[in-house]
Amino acid sequence: MTALAMTSPKRSPLAPEVPTLNEQGIFNVEVPSWYTLMAPAKTPRDAAERLRAEVRRVVAIGEFRDSLARQAIDVQVMPQAEFTTFLKADTAKYAAVVKKSKITAE
Repeated sequence: MTALAMTSPKRSPLAPEVPTLNEQGIFNVEVPSWYTLMAPAKTPRDAAERLRAEVRRVVAIGEFRDSLARQAIDVQVMPQAEFTTFLKADTAKYAAVVKKSKITAE
């Protein structure tokens, strides 16, 4: 099996020889993986803030960050408003793909 391209905006440190789609002339296709923690919308503000603080504390631990880096995971802790904007944009992007592709749940 041969990797043809990365769908993320930049090459992976785990496979630096594999070019991105953009580098191959295929533009506007970025499908990076991302992970997040979410709490229910009605979570008390103080509990949500404590969760955010604990996540910041854990991702600041060098051993944890190094472990993720070995998996090509780049940790980014976004402020809530920034993540909300990101999530809305990502949801809209994939909603458009589903609509254009006429994908159904059937």
